Amino acid sequence: MNIVTNALLRSYRGRHFRAFVKRWDLIEALALRVYRGGIASKEDEQEYTDVRNWLLKKYAYWQPILKPYWETAMIAGEQASEDPFLRTLSIENASDFIKNWQAIQVLPAARESLNKFLLDQIELPNQPAEP
Repeated sequence: MNIVTNALLRSYRGRHFRAFVKRWDLIEALALRVYRGGIASKEDEQEYTDVRNWLLKKYAYWQPILKPYWETAMIAGEQASEDPFLRTLSIENASDFIKNWQAIQVLPAARESLNKFLLDQIELPNQPAEP
């Protein structure tokens, strides 16, 4: 898990968002592994399908909550003009991350969004965000 996200999660109690972040970490790690390795195994494909499907179902709830955070993030040096979570989840197969630098460039904006949301929740603990 990302070191900053991990530190922020220590002060955050919401289990639903924790589950979301845990699975996002799996997608992020898998995307980077496949991109760097230039190959996606059968296990990678299955893991990606399973985790992607879970995230797609859950993201409907988190999308409006995370939108203000990704809108201020940068993608490839420019202001984000599209949802980095949906852009990543629109990739149908793990093998589609091979040589896909554009897909990798989206990941930091999603991570920044998660961290900023967590930081706000810690600073403003009376702001319920859990379903």
